[in-house]
Amino acid sequence: RHYMCGDGRCNENIALTSIHTIFHSEHNRLVEFSKAKIVVDAVNNNDLDGLNEWLDTPVGALPDVSAPDRLDWDGDRIFSLAKFGTEMQYNRIAFDEFSPTLAGLKDVFEGGPFGYHTNLDPSITAEFSQSVYRFGHSLLTEDIFRFSSGMTEDNSISLFEGFLNPLAFDADGTL
Repeated sequence: RHYMCGDGRCNENIALTSIHTIFHSEHNRLVEFSKAKIVVDAVNNNDLDGLNEWLDTPVGALPDVSAPDRLDWDGDRIFSLAKFGTEMQYNRIAFDEFSPTLAGLKDVFEGGPFGYHTNLDPSITAEFSQSVYRFGHSLLTEDIFRFSSGMTEDNSISLFEGFLNPLAFDADGTL
C-alpha cells in the first residue's frame, strides 16, 4: 500500500507522509470553507451571477446557505482556490517563520520595520534553494518520533526504518 499526495516523495519517508497528510486535510477544509463562504456571500449580496461563476451547472435562484454541497461546483476552480490557500500557508511557514528564524533575521514585530513591499521580486535563486535544501536535510535526526493523541511518545522508529516504508505511517492499521 502506498499513499497518493501529488508529490513523489510522499512515500519516501513517513515524516513527509505526515506533513502531506496535514496539508491535504487543510486543503479539503479550505474547499468546504470556500464553498460555504461563496454561497453565504452570494446570498447576503443577492449575487446570483457571482455564485454561478463558481459553478459548472448554473442555478436560477440563490440556494439555501446550509447546503453548499448540493451545487455542481467548478472543481478545478475550487481546487485551485484551496491550493492557493495551502501554498500561502506553506510559504508563511517556510519563508516567514522557519528561514528567518534560522538566519537570525526574525523581526519580533509584525510586518517588520519597513512593512510589506509590493515592488520586490519574491523569487529565490537556485543557489539559495539548493543551500536551504541541503541544510534542511542536515537537520534530520536519527529517529522519527511519533506521538499519541495525548502527546506522549508512542511507537517511534528510526529514520532508516521510516524510509521507503509507507506502511510504517499507519503502524496501528487505523487509516
